[in-house]
Amino acid sequence: MDRSGKPARSFFGVTKMAIRHAVANGMKAVALGAGSYQGKVLRGAQVHGLWSAVVPPQPLEETWQQALTRPFPQAVEAGCA
Repeated sequence: MDRSGKPARSFFGVTKMAIRHAVANGMKAVALGAGSYQGKVLRGAQVHGLWSAVVPPQPLEETWQQALTRPFPQAVEAGCA
């Protein structure tokens, strides 16, 4: 972000450049990275779930149990969880 609190325009420019490059080269998908699902979906992205494996500490504390058994909040907001 710049000092005014507005998102930096360079982020959007770089994203557009990556998409234009993909289209120009016949690519069918662009990996836009994890997170910020809602903003990406609002701009037309199709979000696909990714998986990861977590080896939690033993014994498993209640906070770990809670964190590992629910979807990521941003994924819920974007409607992809």
